[in-house]
Amino acid sequence: MNDSDSRAPSSTRLTDLKEILQQKEAEREAQAQATVNQAFRSFETNLSGSLSAVESTLRAGIAGLESALRSQQEALQRQVLSGTPRLLWFLRVPLLATMLLCLALIGVTLLWMPRELWNIRTSDARMMDGRTYLVIEDPQWTTCRMADGRERPCKTVEPLAATNPAPKTTPAAKRKPRPSED
Repeated sequence: MNDSDSRAPSSTRLTDLKEILQQKEAEREAQAQATVNQAFRSFETNLSGSLSAVESTLRAGIAGLESALRSQQEALQRQVLSGTPRLLWFLRVPLLATMLLCLALIGVTLLWMPRELWNIRTSDARMMDGRTYLVIEDPQWTTCRMADGRERPCKTVEPLAATNPAPKTTPAAKRKPRPSED
C-alpha cells in the first residue's frame, strides 16, 4: 500500500504538472502569437505610413513635373506662333528672288535675241513626205546654199559693199559637213 499510495499522489501530481505545463505552454504560445500579431500590425502600420509618405512625395514630384512640362509646352507654342510669320517671310524671299531671276533672264533673252527673228511671218505647210513643217513666209527671207551644199533659210543682214565683192563667210559655212546632217 505504501507503494501504491505513494504512487497515486505522484502520478496525479505528474498529471497536474503536465496540465500546468501544457497550460503555460499554451499561454506562452498565445502570448508569442499575440506578440507576433502585434509586431505585424506595427510593421504594417509603419509600412503603410512609409508608403503613403512615398506616394505623397511621388505625387508632388509628378505634379511638379507636369506643371514644368505644361509651362514648357506653352512657351514652345508661344515661340512657334511668334516665329511663324518670320518663317513665312523666309520662305517667300527665296521664291520671290527666284521669280525675279527668271523674269530678268527672260528680259535678257528678249533683248539679246536678234530683232529680225521677232517679226518673222511663218505658217504650217504640208510637204511631199506627208509631214507638216513650219515655213518662213517673210519675203525678206530666202533660201541660201551653204558652202557644204546644204540649203538654209537666210536673210541679208548688211548690204553688199561695192569695195568688197567677196561675201563674208560665217562659222557655219567654214565647218566640214557631217554625213548625218541633212
